[in-house]
Amino acid sequence: MVTSYVLLGCCVLAGVRVTATADTDPVVAARAADDVSVLLLVSLIIAIGSGYTLLAALVHPVGKSSAVTVRRVRQQRGLRSRSWVEIDDGERSRWMPVYFDPVLVTVPSPTPATLVRTGIRPLVRIDGHRLFAAGKLREREPAGTLIDNPARADPQSRERGAQVARLPRRLILDAQFALPAPIIGGLWVYLRGGGVLTFALSCLVAAGVGIWLAAIAGSDPS
Repeated sequence: MVTSYVLLGCCVLAGVRVTATADTDPVVAARAADDVSVLLLVSLIIAIGSGYTLLAALVHPVGKSSAVTVRRVRQQRGLRSRSWVEIDDGERSRWMPVYFDPVLVTVPSPTPATLVRTGIRPLVRIDGHRLFAAGKLREREPAGTLIDNPARADPQSRERGAQVARLPRRLILDAQFALPAPIIGGLWVYLRGGGVLTFALSCLVAAGVGIWLAAIAGSDPS
């Protein structure tokens, strides 16, 4: 949502630039119009991606459910941190990325759960609490460093889960993916031309897209 507002604001500023330069410099106006087109395209892609993710989260899978055993796993790979659940149905183990939920901090490993395989994305319930999938079931173990929850939950894990789930902490975690924004902005100005306004808009768009990609993939602030 924040990314959408950032891109909308950039579109407005670029549109103002087009209007202001249309009579004085047609070349600059044409470049600004191209910038608006790119912004609108990026906004459309983000809207489609966000809409699909929201639909996958809200649609309730109706199908065959099975009892499974799950382990909550935190993946650390470079700057990226994600939550996974390792699902064991008695025959094989599979892994599914999930969006962070404070409940994940309190879940001992292993713990019984329910898996529903139909719908846009699988559904996992632990003690009646639904975990929202951030991707498809996978046969292979995720790459990187994997950290399991302890076999017995920490008595203070509930408080810690609520603390790490706060919005400022999550934004700080996702904001690291905005670090390349000045480089992308400088490259855009180098290729397309423009001044300070073009550089600022390019940085805002790159930063917004980076944060959106981190959030849509399901970052883990714990």
